[in-house]
Amino acid sequence: MLAAGGVVGVLNHAGGVIWPTLGEFRTIVVVMLAQIVLSLVAMFTGYVMGGTVGFVVGVATVELLVYPFQAILIARRKLWQPEVDLPVLAVGGAVVALGWLLR
Repeated sequence: MLAAGGVVGVLNHAGGVIWPTLGEFRTIVVVMLAQIVLSLVAMFTGYVMGGTVGFVVGVATVELLVYPFQAILIARRKLWQPEVDLPVLAVGGAVVALGWLLR
């Protein structure tokens, strides 16, 4: 489950290196604050709904929740590359679905 969240985490990290290059340090802070808030909400919600397993699912979904936020910020600067991101998300989703079906 955590590895599935890591697939999106790689995309977030790749997008995150854009901000210092552009000198937009304020954007780094905004993205990090969003990630902190989403982490706390996802982990708490996951734990309440599913105990320890729900907590792990909450941790894994944080990157998926942050990705659209960061993708919109990158797209505003005309730097988003959907031809790279979308196939990675599709393959990652297919692997997660296959793992879910085979468990």
